[in-house]
Amino acid sequence: MRLPFSLLLALSCLAAHAGEQDVVRRDVEAGRLKPLADILQSVQASHPGRLLDVQLVPGPAGQRWYVLRLMQKDGSRTEVHVDAVTGQEVATPARRPAGVLSMTELLRRADALRGATVLEIELESAPDQRAVYEVRVLQASGQRQVLRLDAYSGATLDLPVPDRSAVGRLMPLASLLEPLEARYAARATELELRREPSGRLYYDMALLTAQGRRLTLLVDATTGQIINDTEPRR
Repeated sequence: MRLPFSLLLALSCLAAHAGEQDVVRRDVEAGRLKPLADILQSVQASHPGRLLDVQLVPGPAGQRWYVLRLMQKDGSRTEVHVDAVTGQEVATPARRPAGVLSMTELLRRADALRGATVLEIELESAPDQRAVYEVRVLQASGQRQVLRLDAYSGATLDLPVPDRSAVGRLMPLASLLEPLEARYAARATELELRREPSGRLYYDMALLTAQGRRLTLLVDATTGQIINDTEPRR
């Protein structure tokens, strides 16, 4: 039987390694998990849109949840959480940490945004666990810029370009990338050198597996140590 493209995409997103796929398959066959095809049919009936990604993740109390991300016709994105055992949709957990400024408050408070046209805002966590807003702006001069703002105060966290002594301590990029690409059986497609408020330099990078799965890594730029592996956990 020819599987629908959305299901093939979901399966490739769900598990990058054959061993992980086998575990999921056994759990489905034993009735411990709802079949992903049934989950997709139910979700897309109530949440029309193009499927972008599926993950099998632990819930806050040890449950097993499917997390599905969909793009609507207007370009907006929807994230749906489904109990993988019962197949019932569950409330999407709140993700904004306590005390974080709302986007409206950020726009009012952040001096760095005054006079600029905001193109995109995203709340994320820095390697030191500080919540930050990453904001892409268009300056009056026509220059595009990416700002990282403290999510609690609106203060700019971006620091000056590293000096020569700091750059001299960086690992050669090829030496840093080679073991990572071998470990994840993937190739690097994007990377950006960033700096924590504490001064540590790190790379924010994306890798693409042979199965088409995108992984995001934060890697210490001087040691090559992975700071935060954001590959979805199952």
